[in-house]
Amino acid sequence: MVIRVLNYPQFGKYIIYFNILSESILFGIFFYLLIKAQILKIGIRICIPIFVIISFFIFLSEKGGFANYPSLIESFLFLILITFYFFEVMNSEVVYPVYQTVEFWLVVGCLLFFAGNFFMFVFYNSTKTPSEANLARLIYSFVTILKNTVFSLSFFGSTGSLNEDNIIKVPENLSLDSFQKSASDN
Repeated sequence: MVIRVLNYPQFGKYIIYFNILSESILFGIFFYLLIKAQILKIGIRICIPIFVIISFFIFLSEKGGFANYPSLIESFLFLILITFYFFEVMNSEVVYPVYQTVEFWLVVGCLLFFAGNFFMFVFYNSTKTPSEANLARLIYSFVTILKNTVFSLSFFGSTGSLNEDNIIKVPENLSLDSFQKSASDN
């Protein structure tokens, strides 16, 4: 199959777009299962199909070369989701440190990957010479290797996951800022 792709470059384009779409769908499912806020889950259910449709139209309209816009959109959307995940984690009390969970390190790997890809594709769109394009490919390779290393190490150095048993429930209407004198203090 690889020989056929090398002989017919247009198949390489199909493989890249299939990779982008499958990556978006799989990471979308991962964050859908990870994030607790219902509004974000609804947003994921709406954004992923819209992204697939937009990417499909960009793919059909592209006459030659490779359009980086689906990858830019994908990276930007997942950077936003990663930010919301970290916001949720910071607002929850857990029994043991968050950095000891598999999910945390998988999200850190995603953060490195999508941040690196976002800036790499922005850089790639502004390249003028082949040496700059090669530098962008080198950045992409480095970011991908870093992501895969963090993903692999996350399974070895983690103790568990953030399930409902490990989260401490703190009441939201706990008024710690106001101090009221009791009758016994008089």
